[in-house]
Amino acid sequence: AWVQRMLWPRDLGDFQPFERLERTLAPILERQVGALFVPWTLANEAALAEGREEFEVELRGRKWVQKPQKYHARSLAALREPERRRQVGEAGRALAHARFAPEVVYPQWAALYARLLGERRHG
Repeated sequence: AWVQRMLWPRDLGDFQPFERLERTLAPILERQVGALFVPWTLANEAALAEGREEFEVELRGRKWVQKPQKYHARSLAALREPERRRQVGEAGRALAHARFAPEVVYPQWAALYARLLGERRHG
């Protein structure tokens, strides 16, 4: 079913409200975003602010060491500014629609599928 939806996407209406998804989505957000990504991105931001070549952070009881990444610090800074966050949200929605709307994605998937079938038949 998932492959079929990816090959032939269609607009099925509005997204579900968070309240309907919260029971299943909240644990993912807590375990992945809250427990892993947030501590990592804060340690990354601190390392850049302090000019360190690498940083370490404890994630799920294990030490993680790596070089800081500037992109993530810039993203975090943007999210902290309410007006910038609003602008990024609007721009993100517009960009997502421009790139992933069914009328955009379907022809790309159809062309890829046709090319792959053609290669299989001739290869």
